[in-house]
Amino acid sequence: MSHYMCIDAATIRPRMIVEIDKDNNIKSLLSLDEMLHEPAATIFTDGVISGELLSPIDMTSDVDAFSAIAACTRPIRIGEQNKLLVWKHLDLSARRFTPQSQSCSLHSCAF
Repeated sequence: MSHYMCIDAATIRPRMIVEIDKDNNIKSLLSLDEMLHEPAATIFTDGVISGELLSPIDMTSDVDAFSAIAACTRPIRIGEQNKLLVWKHLDLSARRFTPQSQSCSLHSCAF
C-alpha cells in the first residue's frame, strides 16, 4: 500500500493496495478507503507506486510529479507482471519532486 498509485496515465488514486501473487502477477488493486479493514499482510510504503519505467522522467520541481510518473511508466493491470516502483521523497501535498526524490523497486523498498 502507498499514499498514491499511478495506475495509468489517466488514473492516479490515493491509498491503494496492490495484491501480488507468488509469481509476481498483479492479482488485484484495492482502495483502502473502500474497505472495512486493512488486510493483515499489508506492507505500507511511503510515496507513490507505479509500474516500471518506460522512458526518462523530468524530475524538476516545476512539473506535476504524479502526471510525470504516470506518463512515463507502464500501466498497472490485473493479471500482468510488472516491475513495480515506489517513488520516495516527493512533496505529496504539492505533487512535486524534491532534490531527494528517487524510485526503487517495490520489493527492495518494502522488504
